[in-house]
Amino acid sequence: MTKQSEELAVAEQYLQEMLEADDTANFELYIKRFEDEYLSGFTKEVFRNDIESMHEENGKHTGYEFLG
Repeated sequence: MTKQSEELAVAEQYLQEMLEADDTANFELYIKRFEDEYLSGFTKEVFRNDIESMHEENGKHTGYEFLG
């Protein structure tokens, strides 16, 4: 496996985790890959409000295409 294909596989895994976290409102899964310094002030409540707003405005995702 080349370095580029390894990086693509990691990006795919992370994207799938984030989309699942969005769909299921799973805060722990959503923040799984974040460093603590980027989580200051980002609480479960903020996450849930953001997710609810996005779902109301855009609906849940139905799929994705990688354009890279």
